Amino acid sequence: MKVSSWILLAWVGYLGVSNGYLTIFQKEKPKTVLPYRVECYPQQDQNALTKGIPFHNEQELASLLEDFLS
Repeated sequence: MKVSSWILLAWVGYLGVSNGYLTIFQKEKPKTVLPYRVECYPQQDQNALTKGIPFHNEQELASLLEDFLS
């Protein structure tokens, strides 16, 4: 439990899904809902987003967004 708590504290947030839309989460709460329907992405990406893709800083978030929005 101690290790998993440390891992969660290391995350800044994650990219995931809220109401079917690509969403940036911080502290398990939606911070920004983007106007992109997750159903439009390939199944593998949908699965990853449903689980949540963690990012540790703004650069990692920018890279994730570039991948999903291009």
